[in-house]
Amino acid sequence: MEKKKRRPKYKELREQIEEDFEEIHSKLRYNEKLYNPHKLNLHFDDLPRADAELYRELLVLSREGLKKVKHHGEYFTSHPLYDDGMFWYDLFLLINSAALRIIRDGNQTEIPREIAMGLIENLIEITTYSTVHLGDIKERNYEALGNTLIAFYSKETLELVNKRMRAISSKRAKELINRSIKSAEEFVKKESRG
Repeated sequence: MEKKKRRPKYKELREQIEEDFEEIHSKLRYNEKLYNPHKLNLHFDDLPRADAELYRELLVLSREGLKKVKHHGEYFTSHPLYDDGMFWYDLFLLINSAALRIIRDGNQTEIPREIAMGLIENLIEITTYSTVHLGDIKERNYEALGNTLIAFYSKETLELVNKRMRAISSKRAKELINRSIKSAEEFVKKESRG
């Protein structure tokens, strides 16, 4: 009699997934130390500096993180994104803090447009998974996307966001993206009035 393969339990799966994310989480921690040497609380503070090199790293990390989430897609369509070992949570905080620094410094033009747009696309795509379970991670995704939209606001950016959003089927994800767009538009409108 052939023995049936045992399906891994939730705890085992979560541990395997955390392990799968460990290498890129390590890279993320390295970049955080490099750009946040004073260990500021990124829930409340923006980074002391943000530059093109950081944005290149954020794009690579978000691309790799998205690829890993998709690899474990069946799991993440029914389990919280936190189960990646908090990689995406930490990445959202770093992206948000970098965007806030860019907004404050007004140095958007120093970041290559294709890098900023690639990062925005990844932030849009991950909403499908960050909104599976309601919680703090959804809000971190909202802040990272919203502030990145503000930092790189343009008609072309909004067109890209709307185009990418049409490809998403999740109602919750679309709500988050629309909220981010509305926040960015309100901020830009308020700033233009002085």
